[in-house]
Amino acid sequence: MLFRSNDQLAAIPTAPDCNAGLISHADLQGNAQDGLKVDRASLNTFINITSQTNGNNGATLTQYSRYNNFFGGDLEGNTTYQLSVESGATENKIIGTGCSGTVSDAGTRTIIIGSRSITSAR
Repeated sequence: MLFRSNDQLAAIPTAPDCNAGLISHADLQGNAQDGLKVDRASLNTFINITSQTNGNNGATLTQYSRYNNFFGGDLEGNTTYQLSVESGATENKIIGTGCSGTVSDAGTRTIIIGSRSITSAR
């Protein structure tokens, strides 16, 4: 999982580096790329994440991101997509998350329930 601070990461991991974690009330705004990038990570829970005005996506679930759960929160005002679920991401759930804008879902068995204002790019 990557939290970018205006793209100042020293190195991007090639294997899972954060699994079965809990992140609550993170405020991810104004980053040059994605606000949140779940990259090759599984079984994480995100509660009331705010991700807005980022240079790319509010949140991205990449290939091999599996069984992650989002509850509540708000994704809006991001440049490309509010949420992007890439091909190869499987069985992720987004429940009650506000997405004011476009969501791209190329994942497998993604469940989106009760999220408002979603326009699908799929």
